[in-house]
Amino acid sequence: MRGRECPGRNQAPAIRLEGDARIELQQGDNFTDPGATASDPEDGDISANIVITGSVDTSQKGTYVLKYNVV
Repeated sequence: MRGRECPGRNQAPAIRLEGDARIELQQGDNFTDPGATASDPEDGDISANIVITGSVDTSQKGTYVLKYNVV
């Protein structure tokens, strides 16, 4: 059933970034991931289940992408 909630079916979780989605740093700066939180109506806070992929190497110039996923 599209567009309707099905009884007994889990709803998709929501992820919220704690910081800006885009961060600009100078080469050599320290990077601290601002983090994210996740929740869903059935399980509440599931932030501990967030999986982050990607990395940031501030010794090298470039564009780096971190992806946050939770189920």
